[in-house]
Amino acid sequence: GMIPSAIQEHLGPPRNVEKRDVSGVANRVEIHHYPGMRIEYDRIENGNLVMGGIRIFKQPKPDAGAPG
Repeated sequence: GMIPSAIQEHLGPPRNVEKRDVSGVANRVEIHHYPGMRIEYDRIENGNLVMGGIRIFKQPKPDAGAPG
């Protein structure tokens, strides 16, 4: 699993970080939100965060009537 700082070297800082209060290991304790993607982190036994999953979302098509 990759650590958050290694991922942020490539993607930059997340738009939002969601922290979850869960007990035990291998639970999604943080979710970093990026446009069209979220990266889920687990806490391992030594206390470090490691990437546990990535969810990719299809971006909605822009409204044809919207300016810009």
